[in-house]
Amino acid sequence: MQPLKKTHLCVLKKYLAVAALSCAASVISVKSIADNRKDLKIHLTAEVPEKEFKLENEDIALTMVADKANEIFKGETNIRYLNHEKVQSLKVTLYKSMNPVLNPESVETIQTIGIESILINYKELVGSLGVDLAQNELNSFNQKIPLEITSESYENAPAGNYTGTVILQFDATISS
Repeated sequence: MQPLKKTHLCVLKKYLAVAALSCAASVISVKSIADNRKDLKIHLTAEVPEKEFKLENEDIALTMVADKANEIFKGETNIRYLNHEKVQSLKVTLYKSMNPVLNPESVETIQTIGIESILINYKELVGSLGVDLAQNELNSFNQKIPLEITSESYENAPAGNYTGTVILQFDATISS
């Protein structure tokens, strides 16, 4: 190994000096940032996603019309709902699997007229576990779910006015 010449030593000293200066500069810049404290304000916003299936009305008056040829009552309407763009799927069932009936308004007569069928989008609710509606079906309804109700025969029922209530339960999957 040969001893370093004077020119090599001069070049080496210059490299070491430049390296030392760059280290010092980085220490200074880090130190100057640490000394100048800055506060950062972050403004938070959040939106709670839709959680409920929203009906336009929770109470619908549906007049049953007599079909005199078949001696039954028929009624149909649309169940309107508001947040259609958020509803992914919907299950409609009869409340506690009840069998709704038409009751006479007169106290003297006790005989009731049973409900034969309740259809949601032509699917039967009476005697079923419910009707499942997918998003594509719901989109085709344009925020109105078709409902049809047909009574049993009123052949043996005494004349008079009859009223009844059908309670439907809605279980919806809502997108966020």
